[in-house]
Amino acid sequence: QAGQHESKPMLNARDRLYGQSGEQDERGTTIRFTIPIMASDAYSYSLIQGRAYHLLLAYSVDDDFMHHSRVRSQTTVTL
Repeated sequence: QAGQHESKPMLNARDRLYGQSGEQDERGTTIRFTIPIMASDAYSYSLIQGRAYHLLLAYSVDDDFMHHSRVRSQTTVTL
């Protein structure tokens, strides 16, 4: 059901994000992370160089992921 997602640890799935970092200044927020190209479990898929992927971005005043986002946007990233 939408908005009621189980966390990867609850599904016994691996977290695929590595090297997460972020910073915020008067110009905005920058986030950085690395995702492995090859799938590591049934809850992920392998990425293909040259293919476009949709990236969902969201902002909320609350750190709780069950809280509604104040702003949402989507961009396309080509690997």
